Formats: sequence, structure tokens, C-alpha cells
Amino acid sequence: SGTIKALEELKLLLALSKTPEYIESYDISHTGGEDNVAGMIVFKNGRPLKRAYRTFNIKSFTGQDDYGSMREVISRRFNEYLKCKDENTEEGFGKMPDLILLDGGKGQLSQAENVISKIFTDPDIKKPLLLAVTKGEGRKEGLETFVVGYTRETINLSLDDPAMQIVLHIRDESHRFAITGHRNRRSKAR
Repeated sequence: SGTIKALEELKLLLALSKTPEYIESYDISHTGGEDNVAGMIVFKNGRPLKRAYRTFNIKSFTGQDDYGSMREVISRRFNEYLKCKDENTEEGFGKMPDLILLDGGKGQLSQAENVISKIFTDPDIKKPLLLAVTKGEGRKEGLETFVVGYTRETINLSLDDPAMQIVLHIRDESHRFAITGHRNRRSKAR
């Protein structure tokens, strides 16, 4: 199917040893720094795995700090992984994602890299691959830009490229989910 081809293309682009079957994506949502929420969504084999979606209410600070929010959500998620990793689960916090998508560019990418490097000090545990979708200069020509975690390699792809389409689909879903989580938190606060 087209989805499988897109995942295969993503594997080749990112020089992965296997097709990224389990992908997590994170997005931050708030209104002027109030009711900060991070949404985590999961795609398995190119399809939304809604039962694995999670909303994180950001607790470590108040005010607008998307970097602080990203640090907190990645830290909470992977500290849970360390607690659950021996359960051999097919989904949930005990599952190591093949790929993590971040919306927000190099700044968000740096935050996630720093947290993951502090958590995964054991060289035997393979760190998850990070990929940031940035608002690159190529937008005028109909290109989107990825930045690969740890290497900072940039990849420009056309919007109609299958690998780009699946990445943007996942990113858009994480954005939608984070906004929904934020609205729910805001209405509870009222």
C-alpha cells in the first residue's frame, strides 16, 4: 500500500536498519502560557494507534516555555520507559519507538536530544531516532525540511513526496491532539 511505501522511503532517507513501524509524535499547546499541555500520539504501521495516545499536563513551571514543556514531556515519557521496558510490550511506555517526530524545529530537537542523552547513558540501550519538522526556507518552492536528531542532517522533500506526506500527516495529527488536550484542560480549569 501507499503507507507501507512511504514508511519504506522514510527508512531509506534516514538510513534506518528497519522500517519505522512504531512512531511517536509530540506537540505542545497552550494559550499565552496558560494550561500547558503536551500531546503524544502513536502511529503503528502507518496508522493511528489511538489507545496509545497520551496527554501530559505540564507541571514543572507556569508561563510560556515550549522548550521547558518539551523537556518535561520527553523526560516523563522515557523515565516511564525505563520503569516498563522489561515488560516486552507491543505498545505503551514499555515500547521503544522506532522514530520520534517533533514539531518546532531545531530548538525543540535540542531539548529532546539533551533529555534523551541524560536518560540513556547505557550504551547498550539504543536511543530513539529524533526527527524535527522545521519551517524551512524551501517552503516557497513547495518543499518541507526535516532535521535529523544527533547529526543535524537536513533533508528537503517535496510536499507530494510519500515520506513527507506521512510525516506531515503524523505531525498534523499530533498538533490536533495537543490542541484538543489543551482545550479540555482549559475548560476543566474554568
